Amino acid sequence: MKSIRILITRHYDFDQTHHTEIWFRSIQLELSKYFSIDLIWLLYLPKKTIVKHVPKNENVEYIQDFGNALDVTKKLKPDLIISSEFPSLIDLAFLAASDSSDSFFIKFETIAVTPESISKKQSAEEIRCNDDPIFFINSFQSLFKTNSTPQLNKKNHATFNVIKFLLYKFNFLFRTLITSKLKFSKKCKILFAGIGYLLKPLPPYINSNLYPDLEFCNVKSLYELMIKKNYFHPRLNVVGEPIYDKFFKKRNNQVCENTSKPIQVLLGVTLFLSSTNGQKFSYNAIESITKNISQNKDEFSLSVKLHPSSHTFDDYEKRIHAVDESVSIFQKGNIESYIERSDVLVIFTQITSVLIYALILQKPVIICNFFNEKLPEGIEDLVFVCTDPSELQNNILEALETNHKKYQKIDEYLETACFKTDGLASERIVQSIISLMNNSSKN
Repeated sequence: MKSIRILITRHYDFDQTHHTEIWFRSIQLELSKYFSIDLIWLLYLPKKTIVKHVPKNENVEYIQDFGNALDVTKKLKPDLIISSEFPSLIDLAFLAASDSSDSFFIKFETIAVTPESISKKQSAEEIRCNDDPIFFINSFQSLFKTNSTPQLNKKNHATFNVIKFLLYKFNFLFRTLITSKLKFSKKCKILFAGIGYLLKPLPPYINSNLYPDLEFCNVKSLYELMIKKNYFHPRLNVVGEPIYDKFFKKRNNQVCENTSKPIQVLLGVTLFLSSTNGQKFSYNAIESITKNISQNKDEFSLSVKLHPSSHTFDDYEKRIHAVDESVSIFQKGNIESYIERSDVLVIFTQITSVLIYALILQKPVIICNFFNEKLPEGIEDLVFVCTDPSELQNNILEALETNHKKYQKIDEYLETACFKTDGLASERIVQSIISLMNNSSKN
């Protein structure tokens, strides 16, 4: 079997998860049917920190051991470099390095399609972040905040000067550009792209001056937006979102299952739409939900899933167990397996990918809108809404009884939000990679 060496950058240890890693894991099995995979993670933290718990048969390199991205490609000789957070300064450095080496640079771009955007027939451009002065100010201020996870902050660099790390990444990019054989105009375009995106990060990032060797987008509306912005190259592909593949396959093959006794209720702790009272709302809502469900343990069993990195476990445990110590609280790993084992999912008002997993598996979803926030238009075609904690048990029973009436609207939404519901996004991606490897050369 032919071997393939893949390099992916990461700024988080292996106790955390990130969309890039989830994305790669979702295509890894399909890719391994055609290649023997040699996977290398390039870890960049504010200081060199030897990580533990590295996945078996995978390797870790540390950015502090290299002067620039070309040094990395010369030593490690990757066949593919998969973008992590394009156009971050580190990703731009590796885009420049790929243009001066035999490595292919791959990036994937995603955009979330909400029920409201479908009901209003919004284009991908209209879904993008609002272009306003406050957004610019917040983006500028974010340069001086740390993106590191709470766990990393505690363990590695609580007092680290974030500005110094930002300058380190600029220096890494600058040294890469100086060392590369790119034309001066291309070097300037890459450098200005990095500065511009730091000051105004407006996803999806579309820049017709910077093309990768292979690019994927998750939905047709994003592809159409790229074309509208004069962004097109022969290896731009609409493929769908591979992280949902196995769930579409399970749904397409699943048999009707009876509701558990007691009913398994999963609270997926998302956010509230309120930016000023969101944390307070979250704590109050969790306490109310725990109190309500715990009143009837013969019929309902509650478990709680926290975000792997953005939630502080002790804070939530203290509040939940003050009401009911028997409630199971989970944080490690992704939420998908917990949704699969539950009968109903309860979330808050901010819509995330958590919703998609439940909709694919046809699990009833209840949004707790206890604080009268304005919900996205069209959302009640897909989910149930609880506005009073005392009615949550009744809402759960209603959702289990009548969720099948929403299946048609759910299927229509998934067809748009996921491009295709065949569970074959990973196959489309891998076939594109095979074509790139077989039919392209940088020599």
